[in-house]
Amino acid sequence: LEGFEGLTPEPRGGEIRRPETVVEFDVAFPSGALTLAGSITMARGAKGAPAVVLISGSGPQDRNENVVRGKGDAEQFAWQGPDWNIFKSIAYALSGAGVTVLRYDDRGCGKSGGDFATAKLSDFTADAEAAVAFLRSREGTGPVGLVGHSEGAVIAPIVASRDPKIAAIFLMAGTARPLDAVLLEQIGARMRESGMKEEAIAPLLEGQKAVFGRIKASKEDILEIDERKTFIGWMREHFRHDPLAQIARVKAPVVILQGTMDRQVFPEHAGLQLGVEAQAFAE
Repeated sequence: LEGFEGLTPEPRGGEIRRPETVVEFDVAFPSGALTLAGSITMARGAKGAPAVVLISGSGPQDRNENVVRGKGDAEQFAWQGPDWNIFKSIAYALSGAGVTVLRYDDRGCGKSGGDFATAKLSDFTADAEAAVAFLRSREGTGPVGLVGHSEGAVIAPIVASRDPKIAAIFLMAGTARPLDAVLLEQIGARMRESGMKEEAIAPLLEGQKAVFGRIKASKEDILEIDERKTFIGWMREHFRHDPLAQIARVKAPVVILQGTMDRQVFPEHAGLQLGVEAQAFAE
């Protein structure tokens, strides 16, 4: 954080100005049969600078990590508030410090091709690997690292464990447990906050756990849940994936960033990733 003391975030939904020392341009690159679209920011005149790929969280998001409607209106979201443009802020700050940054629209979102509604964890991982390959293919690119947020923090260790050339990974609000366990944590916490008693919570969690068990055991991508056919390919791959075991395979340096007031991924996950108890991590 040296040099960023006193940095004040832009107001929610406010204009984010690109530093005069930073250049920005749009790019497109292949991921299998798809073409993904994104933007590169870099210090003006930089050559051989370190670079990172920004990997977004779950849900259909554009290159700035704003939730968007997937192509064909396949994904409907109620969020009507202002865009946060989190990845744009991060890209401008990093490039202002001399780091080249590639951020891209999720498949099926923004200007990227493909279908978001039927994409799995393995598909988003392949897209991140394609982004790394594209960034490396550009003349003058230095060592490449990864910055992953939420689901992106699950994907980054997968990519890094497969690619020994990844220089470092930065995980923001990443989980240390499979998604089914995380969802049960969230559901239980919300119920307790609402004042429900443990004897009422337990059977509800067991019922949810049974549904998750069906999803995890399924061999098909479509499963009938509550008389409705649901695409479960994305959930099944997450339910079967152990983030803690995955991060143990990473040889590159790892920076773990976790908010102590996070209501989605509790702070103890960072302690688990570090191999220490939550209290020791907090201290």
